[in-house]
Amino acid sequence: MIPTIWPRVARVQGLDGVPTGRLRAALAWAQRRARRTGTFPATLLADRLQMPAVEAATLLSVLTLLGLCDRYETGGGWVYACGPLLAAVPAADAAIRPQETILPRELWAAVSDAQARTGLASTETVAEFLDAPAGRVDRVDVALRLVTLAVRGLLALGPDRGAARRGWQMSRIGAEQARVLLERGLADTEVWTVIAVGSPDVDIDVDLATAARRLGISWERVEGWADRQTRNGHLTRVGTTLRLAASGWEAISAVGWKEPAR
Repeated sequence: MIPTIWPRVARVQGLDGVPTGRLRAALAWAQRRARRTGTFPATLLADRLQMPAVEAATLLSVLTLLGLCDRYETGGGWVYACGPLLAAVPAADAAIRPQETILPRELWAAVSDAQARTGLASTETVAEFLDAPAGRVDRVDVALRLVTLAVRGLLALGPDRGAARRGWQMSRIGAEQARVLLERGLADTEVWTVIAVGSPDVDIDVDLATAARRLGISWERVEGWADRQTRNGHLTRVGTTLRLAASGWEAISAVGWKEPAR
């Protein structure tokens, strides 16, 4: 039986710059290296990612609370074992929405939306918010992004209702970061990204309501942005709907999306 774990928040920021894909690959690598004993120390992961050992230990402890890892005490300290969802790097899947397309603003909007509705933001609820016509998000990748925020002290796990049912709560500094991020001015690249996620087909109308929800902003703010883009020729109004003009697809391509085949 694994004892209750109260993870210590690491105050350094080495983990902050590690992409989710690299983190997941490093966890699978550490588990493969541990095939003789079945467990590995946090320092193995820390060395692999060139991050502080305290962050690696905190990360693995939170993953244990979520049921994605196991943790055991030995005479030399704690050791860990990745569960099956982390022990292997997933195969590439074109139907999965890449984590690189999930903006920090969108992730915080998802957490804020879920917490406002239920008091706790479960990983599944956050993932459902981030799902899009352009692809369903990988649940383990979303969990890793939320765990990274927890290591930074921005999120905390709610009451223990079993690993699969644990929810997230924003800490005081996490709530402040979310507020500042969601209230700041809109960047064009942010809006084009969520429009591409919500309207991946060339013949689909632009859904401003969904874009506003994904960005955690009011309808009025995104409508004002759309008016400017219409005047610039990037969007075209057809009755009460909006369509992307050719230059609008060029703007989307500039943030890494390709125009669908006509």
